[in-house]
Amino acid sequence: MKRLSILLLLIVITSATVMSQPFRKPKHVLLIRNLRTCKILKVTENSDVSVKSSAGREISGRVKRVSGDTVFFRDTFIRTREIQTIAFNHMQQIPSFQERNPGGTHNRRYEYSAGSPDYQLVCPPDSVYENQWTYTIYFKKLSYETKTAHQKTMNPLHETRNPLGEKVKTDTAFMPGDTGNLLNNDMVRPSGRAKMQYYKNFLKWNMTKLAHLEIAFSYERLIAANLTWETELSAIFGVQSADAYYTISMPLYNYNGFSVTTYPKYYITRSTMYLGVVFMYRYLWANEIRSAWPGNHDNGVLQDQYRNDFGLSLRIGTMKRYGNFVVDFYFGGGIKVIMLHQLAYGNYLYHDSGQTHWYNDDHSPIVSDQVLLGPVINAGIKIGVAF
Repeated sequence: MKRLSILLLLIVITSATVMSQPFRKPKHVLLIRNLRTCKILKVTENSDVSVKSSAGREISGRVKRVSGDTVFFRDTFIRTREIQTIAFNHMQQIPSFQERNPGGTHNRRYEYSAGSPDYQLVCPPDSVYENQWTYTIYFKKLSYETKTAHQKTMNPLHETRNPLGEKVKTDTAFMPGDTGNLLNNDMVRPSGRAKMQYYKNFLKWNMTKLAHLEIAFSYERLIAANLTWETELSAIFGVQSADAYYTISMPLYNYNGFSVTTYPKYYITRSTMYLGVVFMYRYLWANEIRSAWPGNHDNGVLQDQYRNDFGLSLRIGTMKRYGNFVVDFYFGGGIKVIMLHQLAYGNYLYHDSGQTHWYNDDHSPIVSDQVLLGPVINAGIKIGVAF
């Protein structure tokens, strides 16, 4: 009975402690938001830090308390708008995402630098500290907005010289979702309120098409918030002297010609991934090549070919931007209609593959026209610039 009473007492004490958590007022903090890594670091009571002001004043020691935009130490204080750098004095206080002090000091790392666009100082408003519930909700919203801002820096369509858009001067603190502003050395913007700017033009070179002797450039233009239109032009330079029969019979490297592809690209919201339905037209010609395609003609046919290809395919890709430099990866597939005009002069037999057997004594060709179906394979890498 005595054990049961002790157990019930422990349950009551634990329940009361848990229930009291939402009503306990949290202590004030100063937040360092890293826009590059999406991490948020807290400066709280007893944090052992070194702070340098814009005037050159240095303060080192444990934080006594944080109130609004002011950090109090044992015998002095500093306001956030005066802070130039913040560094933690002990390694155990440094999460793995922080950067090493560029000055080379081994026992200290800078977690905030006013001259870097990657960092922001955040002073939560007093309303955040009313209870544990509002405190938790605030940090969830701030974490979500930080991740969203980071995704926009990677989105090729969004302007990222200032990843969060326009800058607004303010001395007030910011609550995500409120009309207030986020403090960052007087260089802030209302989250979700400022108008996002976009890159509208992309000029790219298709590296992959060099593999089949094709030089291709494309231009992409923004036409809506998540919608662009891209057109690619390419020139194909075949090797007429190459013997297609002794490769894979298909005359891949014998054709000369040009190609046009055009398609809309829809970028999934808050993502670099896009979808597109691609229309392709290609005109090709090859003269005096030996190839068994189309069909299977012994050891190949001496022929001329003229082709009009019309293709339709689905393309999935992702385009990332680093400053003004863009990288576009894509893959997909579809089907094409091949309208082939063929002039066949003679064939080659297995027992004397080096001898041409002419179809006509005067070496005139047999002319034929065919309509064939073939696959469209979309896979490649493009690099270029955004402007």
